[in-house]
Parts: sequence; C-alpha cells; structure tokens
Amino acid sequence: MIEQLPGATRVAVEVMCRRIERKFYQFNRTRVSIIILPASETKAMPESEVENLILAHIYEAFKVNWPQIASPCRKRFIVSARHLYFLLMRKYTAWSTLRIGGKVGVDHTTVVNGVKRMKDLLDVNDSIITPVVESFIEALPAHIKAIR
Repeated sequence: MIEQLPGATRVAVEVMCRRIERKFYQFNRTRVSIIILPASETKAMPESEVENLILAHIYEAFKVNWPQIASPCRKRFIVSARHLYFLLMRKYTAWSTLRIGGKVGVDHTTVVNGVKRMKDLLDVNDSIITPVVESFIEALPAHIKAIR
C-alpha cells in the first residue's frame, strides 16, 4: 500500500515509522522494526474500482454518464440516477456524505436526502429502482460486501 502513496507521503510515513521505533526504544530499551507490508490481493477492491462498477451499472440502467450525474440538471431520470449513485456509494464504499457530495458538487445534506429517497423507493418496491439495485447486487463480484 505504501508503494501506491505519492513520493512525499511515502517518505513521511517512513519517517514517522522511524520516529516511533526510536521512541519505543527510549521507553522500553527494546529494538523494534516497523514493517510496512503491501496491500493484500484478497482485500476488497479499491473504492475507485467500486465507483467505476457503480457508474457503469447506472449508465447501463439509465443511460446517464458521469457529466450528467455531476451536473445540476433536475430532469427526473438524471436525479434518480444521481440519487442511486449516492445510495450505492454510501452502501458499498467507506466514503462519507461530504466526500460523495464533494465529488458530485453538492452539499452533504443533498446526499443524505438522496439516499433517503432511494431507500424509501426501495421500501415500496418501486418498479424502476428496485430491479436496478437488485441487478447491481447480483452483478457484484463475490468479494465486495456492503459496508452499511
């Protein structure tokens, strides 16, 4: 994972590890080494790949691409696609509502409202949204699990 960090960040992490090692030695008089291991292949996909799966599925279902989702357009099918993006990103990534809203260019409360509206539609088995969400869940690779 450290190999994926930008150069300056990687150096900062390595320097911090050396400081921790020195402090530990000062207090305990025992030498330790902090080893930073690469990310495991069995971990969940990076959020950007999960996001790409979500966007691909939304495009397949609504024929709405990213610029349309991120636009301030208020057409019903685009708003539904945007709210579905909010719901799936909240459910399958560790992203906060603030981060999701920042990516789309809206306030975090808009994300909360969109997630609530999609959940309400799923609760009443909406004829448009429910099949889209169910087909997305079926199409997910086995190692991706819902976080929330």
